[in-house]
Amino acid sequence: MTKLSKIMAKQDGFTMIETVIVLALIALMFVFGTMKLGDLKAASDERRFWTQLERSWQQSQSRAQNHGKPTTIRQSKNQTEILFRSHNRRNDDDNRDVKVPKTIIIKKFDEITMLQNGYVKATTEKFYSTRTHKEYSMKVQLAWGGYYIDKE
Repeated sequence: MTKLSKIMAKQDGFTMIETVIVLALIALMFVFGTMKLGDLKAASDERRFWTQLERSWQQSQSRAQNHGKPTTIRQSKNQTEILFRSHNRRNDDDNRDVKVPKTIIIKKFDEITMLQNGYVKATTEKFYSTRTHKEYSMKVQLAWGGYYIDKE
């Protein structure tokens, strides 16, 4: 056997070990990458929820003040949506539903009535994020009909 063939014979086993190590590293990178992507999607879903909730609230308030349409805001029976139900005497309803992401749990959500002038009774609704492990309080303020989110 020549020197070169001896070196090549020794490298075959080494190349197999290298291949196994590289494949293991790629698999680990893939696993960690998909875990991170799942967390990014959950964070994006939560941001979308808070944005849609605010947008639906403002649209309901505008509809109440400009068109005299009161709105009832409540959670769905299975707690997967916040329902905005607007009614008037002509029965041309304008409904909006905000989907609650899987990482947010509704701990307390009493029905809210937004009157025809936009007035809302003061109340506090509670949510819990399993992603951040924090409780969020939606504090509806008296008279002006707005709310703010308080992280606890």
